[in-house]
Amino acid sequence: MAKTAVFLAVFCTAGINATALLAGTPPPPWTAYGVAWAATFVVFFQMRVCDEHKDHAADTQYRPERPVPRGLISLVELRWLGGLGVPVAAGLTAAIDPTLLYLLAAVWIWLALMTVEFFVPAWLKARPVPYLVSHMVILPLLTLLVTGLAWARTGEVPDGVGLLLLLSFANGIVLEIGRKLYAPDNERDGVETYSSLWGGKPAAGVWLITVLTAAALTFTIGVSLRAEAVIGPAVLLGLLLAFFAALDFSEALNDASQRRIDRVAGLWVLLTYAGLAAAPLVAP
Repeated sequence: MAKTAVFLAVFCTAGINATALLAGTPPPPWTAYGVAWAATFVVFFQMRVCDEHKDHAADTQYRPERPVPRGLISLVELRWLGGLGVPVAAGLTAAIDPTLLYLLAAVWIWLALMTVEFFVPAWLKARPVPYLVSHMVILPLLTLLVTGLAWARTGEVPDGVGLLLLLSFANGIVLEIGRKLYAPDNERDGVETYSSLWGGKPAAGVWLITVLTAAALTFTIGVSLRAEAVIGPAVLLGLLLAFFAALDFSEALNDASQRRIDRVAGLWVLLTYAGLAAAPLVAP
């Protein structure tokens, strides 16, 4: 939770600062940043709650060490906690601009569809790529909500926000693939990974391509913000780390290289959003 809280603080600051620069307006009051963080934190927690329900049968069979199968917390308790987040996120968002509740509702509707696997669970389970893409759509929706806290004052979505949505989608895939690349000795029955689906080396190559895609989007946004001085070094450092992590995983395919590529995936996303968050410091 601590890591998620830090990541979401950087993510929200990046979305709001970049949007304000794109719109040519001053950043909103600090309360908008706080609301963005609180709302996204609630949604991320609710995503975990929904995952626990969706994966309960598989967790009970294949991952009995997890908190819910062990009985440390029940699904009923999780539902109550997730439900309590609804009035919190909605109330805070409405306090900034009630029209943003439509964007928050869109996030929750997509989360509900994800939980029931879009009513085609068997079809999605047999097709990992459509599964990945369909679940990552929630991140652009959440990004639209965050950016809305900056453009709600004008009522117009500034040019360039679409790139921020695409970046959140690409970064989500970087994270998701990165955390599901396992060394052969760590593969487990009932745990679906991209390394078992595609093979270790090809999967690392696909992951690196997603990083390159996210890098191109990040740098393009940096050019639009005229903040290449801070975003360029962040992208370059992230690319170097990603390249060596992918190479290491492809050659070693062991526990250490698995942990490294997972950490670098998270660090990559943090670097890109930190660069965007710092853009106002160098933008003319």
